[in-house]
Order: sequence, then structure tokens, then C-alpha cells
Amino acid sequence: MRLAHINVLRNAYLDDVEAAGKAGDVRAIVHASISALADTVVGTAWGASYLQVAAQTMFSPSLFNADLLDKNAVSGLVRTRRMVTAALPDLPAKVMDYRLMWFNHGTVFSLADWYQRTHGEHGAPPVDELADYCTAGLTGPVTRTTRATRRGGKARQD
Repeated sequence: MRLAHINVLRNAYLDDVEAAGKAGDVRAIVHASISALADTVVGTAWGASYLQVAAQTMFSPSLFNADLLDKNAVSGLVRTRRMVTAALPDLPAKVMDYRLMWFNHGTVFSLADWYQRTHGEHGAPPVDELADYCTAGLTGPVTRTTRATRRGGKARQD
């Protein structure tokens, strides 16, 4: 029920993005997706609790079971992924997968952290700033070789 509520909002906001002719605008897509969650946090009695549980569950494999998710209740997330992917056709698939995962995790964790720190007492969440941050991460340059070392001290090759 709660995920379905967020999904309805997310799809409505993505409909607005498309109606405005911005289906290829990564920031508009990101802002719409984040806004669905942020508006739920401040606009429902249960939103903040849902967000805290979602953040905890996301980072605990023993708590998260994707098989239990209602696939119809995540159509907005799937749509967001498809729209971002279509807007960034030159991004390698593996890089896109990582960035979309980090976008999702970063959004949930950042909003949960914002609420934990403010208890919603400072008005609306900083959606614009979070959208800017996530957009920069999704659209940033692709580095083929990182300086980060992995096993054996070798540089990681993508």
C-alpha cells in the first residue's frame, strides 16, 4: 500500500515531465522521482517511518527480499530507470547500472538522514539540492580506469 502510494505519485510526476517535453532531461526525471518520495515523507503521517525502514532495509540483505515486492508498485522506479537510460545513451550499461543503484540508495538514505536530523521541522526536504547532486552523479564523465586499488593492489579495470 505505501509503496503503491509513492508509485502513483512518481508516475504522475513523470507524466508531468513528459507532458512538459522534458522526457530526455535527466534533472527533470530525477527531480520527479525524488519528489514522489519527499512529498510522501512530508505529506503523510506514515511517510517518515516508511523512509526510515526503507533505508534500513536497503542496506541489510537479510531484511530485503526483492521477490516480495509488488512489481506493479515499482513501475515508477522502472520507468525512471528507463527514462534516465534513454536520456544517456552513451553511458556503458554496467556504469549506468551502478549509477542508477547509487541514485536510488543515495536518495533514500539522504532523505532518511534529512528527516532524522530535522524531524521535518525545517520545512520541505532539500529536493532541488538532492536532484542536482544525483543528476551530477548520473551524468558525470566515465573513467575507464580508476585509481582505487583492489585485491593485490592492482588498479580496477572496467
